[in-house]
Amino acid sequence: MLVTSSSVSSVLDTKHDDVYTRKQRVIIRFLHLRGMKPIEIHQQLSETCNDGVMDVKNVRSWVRQFKEGRMSCENKPKEPTTCTIFQVYFDKELYMFRTGLLSIIRSLNAVFTATGICHSGYVAVGR
Repeated sequence: MLVTSSSVSSVLDTKHDDVYTRKQRVIIRFLHLRGMKPIEIHQQLSETCNDGVMDVKNVRSWVRQFKEGRMSCENKPKEPTTCTIFQVYFDKELYMFRTGLLSIIRSLNAVFTATGICHSGYVAVGR
């Protein structure tokens, strides 16, 4: 397989950060599909685009993702998972529920104490 520096550099002529790194990912995918190892891909990128080349760790990460079946070269922003969002919401609601429940229990204790229904003055509540 012959991949020349000039053929890769023609693809990397635009240096807008997002576009530039996306083009590197496209080249990484292409060279990976051609059978090159991550270190060889990184060397090819380093020869072609002196400054702005992603480090070998990122090249390995992208090659691993492509091996696992990833097709897109787009860099997806990390979003909070549904589980995380649900947990924050649930914790807030649980706190509000407990606060409201304690308020109700305190009110009932006052009523029970005033009416003599509960001689100890407190309703037994499990913690």
